[in-house]
Amino acid sequence: MKKAIKQSTLMSILNLTAVILTVFLAIFFFIVTSYNNKIVVMQQDKYNLTENAKRFIDGSAYLTDEVRSYAATGDKEHYDNYYNEINNLKNRETGVKNMKEIGITPSEANKIEEMSQLSNNLVPLEQNAMKMVEDGKNSDAISYVFGKDYQGNLIKIRELQNDFLNEIESRMQNTINKQKMLINILEVISYTFVLLVILSQVLTAIITKKKIIIPIKQVQNEMEELSKGNLSSDSDLEPDTSELGMLVFSLMETKGQLKKYINDIKEKLAQVASGNMDLKIDLEYIGEFSEIKDAMETIIDSLNVTLAQINQASDQVSAGADQMSEGAQALSQGATEQASSIEELSATISDISTEIKETASNAQTASLISRGMSEGMITSNEQMVALTRAMNEITTTSNEIEKIIKTIDDIAFQTNILALNAAVEAARAGDAGKGFAVVADEVRNLAQKSSEAVKNTTLLIENTMKAIDSGTKIADETALSLNDVVEKVEAVSKKVQEISDATDREAAAITQVTIGIDQISSVIQTNSATSEESAASSEELSGQAQILKQLVNEFKLKEEPFFN
Repeated sequence: MKKAIKQSTLMSILNLTAVILTVFLAIFFFIVTSYNNKIVVMQQDKYNLTENAKRFIDGSAYLTDEVRSYAATGDKEHYDNYYNEINNLKNRETGVKNMKEIGITPSEANKIEEMSQLSNNLVPLEQNAMKMVEDGKNSDAISYVFGKDYQGNLIKIRELQNDFLNEIESRMQNTINKQKMLINILEVISYTFVLLVILSQVLTAIITKKKIIIPIKQVQNEMEELSKGNLSSDSDLEPDTSELGMLVFSLMETKGQLKKYINDIKEKLAQVASGNMDLKIDLEYIGEFSEIKDAMETIIDSLNVTLAQINQASDQVSAGADQMSEGAQALSQGATEQASSIEELSATISDISTEIKETASNAQTASLISRGMSEGMITSNEQMVALTRAMNEITTTSNEIEKIIKTIDDIAFQTNILALNAAVEAARAGDAGKGFAVVADEVRNLAQKSSEAVKNTTLLIENTMKAIDSGTKIADETALSLNDVVEKVEAVSKKVQEISDATDREAAAITQVTIGIDQISSVIQTNSATSEESAASSEELSGQAQILKQLVNEFKLKEEPFFN
């Protein structure tokens, strides 16, 4: 058997390679993400440095603008704005502090220091100009802040500002470009690893198909042929030391072993078919196949024993045939006597069956009448329950009407009080309230009539409620009586139905008995005829037993068969 790498080892190597490549890909992806984040931070730092540099520059420009505006207009607001920037806002100092926190080069720090020094040199000039404005020398102050010395310092400051901004922009952009170049290199490496991962997966798929899937399909075909009983099919598979190779080796060994067993079984069965029972199985059957060998040996021994017993039984059959002939004659005579008795019994049972059927018909009619009464009583009980429910609803409605009447009574009472108050107010009004007094009297009369009507209505409702309560009690008592009657009628109906069912069962049983008696009569008559035939057949049986013995003697049996 040739040596070969195991499929499990090969798949482990391929999977490990894919895992390693995937890990490297993840590492480079993390590095690229980290550098991208750094670029974002650098761009933010670039923006913050530029903004704070502009804040520093704008702070200096703001002081210059406020001094010149104060010199030109003499407006005190510009004076206050100037010192607010110097003492409170401090945009220049804040901008320098923020830039140092973000990070600047020594060259940039020197430029900031030089700009600060030039800006500080302007402060005495600006303060002198503002003092001139306070002294009323606005034209001198304007000449001072727009003069050659002041303008020269401003030009130097602006040149330094432009150089400072350009240097920051150039430095930050160069750093960002270097980071982007490095990221591009890392992305190329990452794409290379992605390609390697894809290639490893393609290679894994190819190797899996060639080394595993195709051989497994071939083994599957071999197993299908084996399941169909084809042990002679040719196979291109070769056994080796791999898992599938060992599976192929086991399959070939199985086919070879099965062929040996089948050939041995075919040979032994052919000898049995030719009548040779004196056999011995020499081939060794391994594993659970040993049960086949045991079964074959058991069959051969059983056939030897059975044929020997048939030989002996043929003698006994011949002797017993004579005795059977005599018994058959006696059986024929007894069957004739039994047939006469069975006919008399069948006539008696037929009369009983007719009477039971009439009883069953009467019981069924009584059951139908009782069931109709039960259904009628149930319907009456349901109607009585509905009547009770309706009276309860009337009671509920009357209670609601009583509440409404109580409300109307309250309204009449309040209306009467209002009419009295209106009459009092009309009396106070004198002649002007006479017409209103008449209306108030009419309203009071109407309220009194409403109150009397409410009392009459309440009395009628109370009488109605008493009548309803009395009717409800009578309906409840009637419902209870109907329930009791329904229960008793149902009990009677159930008993009548049980009697009807029992009678039906008895009628069916009598019918079965009649059928059985007829069958027994038929069987007895048949036995009488058969017994006569048996006497003749027994003589023929004796001759057949002799023929059977001759046939058994044609088999070659073992010398000492085992008899159970």
